[in-house]
Amino acid sequence: MLMTFDKIKNKISLFFFLIGLVLLSLLIHKVGWQPVMGQFKKLDGRIIYVFLFPATWYFVQSLAWWRILADDGVRVSLLHVFLAKITGEAINTITPISFMGGDPYRVYLLQKKISRTSSASSVVIDRTMQFLGVFLLLFITFCIGWFRLPLPTHWRVVFPLAIALFFIAFAVLVAFQKKGMFSTLSRLVARAGLQKERIGKYADRILALDKQIAVFYGKNKLHFFEIMMLQLVGRLLGAVEIYIIAWILGMPLEISHCLYLTSLTVLINVVFVFIPGSMGVMESGYGALFHLLKINFEYGVALQLVRRIRTFFWIGIGLMIILFYKPKKGISSKLKGQR
Repeated sequence: MLMTFDKIKNKISLFFFLIGLVLLSLLIHKVGWQPVMGQFKKLDGRIIYVFLFPATWYFVQSLAWWRILADDGVRVSLLHVFLAKITGEAINTITPISFMGGDPYRVYLLQKKISRTSSASSVVIDRTMQFLGVFLLLFITFCIGWFRLPLPTHWRVVFPLAIALFFIAFAVLVAFQKKGMFSTLSRLVARAGLQKERIGKYADRILALDKQIAVFYGKNKLHFFEIMMLQLVGRLLGAVEIYIIAWILGMPLEISHCLYLTSLTVLINVVFVFIPGSMGVMESGYGALFHLLKINFEYGVALQLVRRIRTFFWIGIGLMIILFYKPKKGISSKLKGQR
């Protein structure tokens, strides 16, 4: 049954990947290869900066995750967390279920060093804090765009509603986690007659997981703020990357424009999560926003294609880590009894 599910999942992933590839091909055909290649020729050897820059936000976000672990008294090397972060994001990019694909692997890789409960709770909290970082990015971008962009009337209605809904969703998620999210979900699944025996078998671990998550939110608020700011900085570094690419390509982009593009990236990834990497859709979105900013449409497509190549580079690194990184098991003394 499991193999059948995996085969179906792989076929779905391949199907949507092919759709994205077709969309991208049609878009490039419409824009024309020459304008796009003309932009690519400007990169020359400086493309190495584009390839290496994402290490900055991977490091900052890994530091935030590592800080969550430290708050729980867990000792694990920052390098191990950094490598787990890269592999998780690589899987997120190539699967149509986003973080639901990469986060379980992060748990798997981390539990080679610490307990399952601590690894799972840290990933859940880290993902929640990433959502908060996204919200702060969208809020900052919205405030700037409201005054600087010639937004259509319906956008001026939709944007505040979207921000409000995102904030409400985040508040509900945190409240749910404090109340015992996984215990509640497991009870609902059991009542539906699914996996009763397995849920009963792991009931203690589920309770321990909920407890560790709840403890995090009740701890030092300064640490919460520190982790939140690290996640925001990680998101803002995405805007810096876009600015660097635009500068290399000689595109007239301002910092505020880069913030718009960074926020657009997040929104497209959320809406078109079923297409791996939002292939084709992201390039169209960048072109449309460039057009709104009165910049050539093909410039937006070319800029995102450069980012697309960079994404493939980091997917390759993530897959290499999965293949060759074999960490030795080493459990924190605090957590040996929880295994």
